[in-house]
Amino acid sequence: MATNNDLMLKSDSMSDEGNGMLMMRGMTAKNFDPVRYSGRWFEVASLKRGFAGQGQEDCHCTQGIYMFDAQTLSIQVDTFCVHGGPDGYITGIRGKVQCISEEDTEKAETDLEKQKMIKEKCYLRFPTLPFIPKEPYDVIATDYDSFSLVSGAKDKSFIQDFVLTREGREKLDN
Repeated sequence: MATNNDLMLKSDSMSDEGNGMLMMRGMTAKNFDPVRYSGRWFEVASLKRGFAGQGQEDCHCTQGIYMFDAQTLSIQVDTFCVHGGPDGYITGIRGKVQCISEEDTEKAETDLEKQKMIKEKCYLRFPTLPFIPKEPYDVIATDYDSFSLVSGAKDKSFIQDFVLTREGREKLDN
């Protein structure tokens, strides 16, 4: 996986904007930097509806470990949670976030995306579960150190919005 010092590359979905910082296009967060975003994030609030909420009704202590992969220009995310009480069981899943280029977006663009002039976007998919369709993934805002607001909704069949923090809930409750 990549570190801050070994990334200086360009492609259709990546840019250095001339300032030496690697940016991932397709996220709402201005100049989204996937390297700075990498690391552990804890879910402190979420809205999950439709398919996104199935099997997660009793999840708590949800967290994800995000790692930027410079070879595939993607973010790998390992997400897991505890089901039930403190002595519950842990489940997890590995996903991959990739952004598509403006050219590819035009091929599958919805009327709303045309109206709002959304030209690039990112998706989360689960390679080990190919029957689960790719779903939108958008970091709306982040300061990389303490919070991240993430949205992943395409219609009423799949809605997941998160508030993430670098600190676990036990630290926030103190």
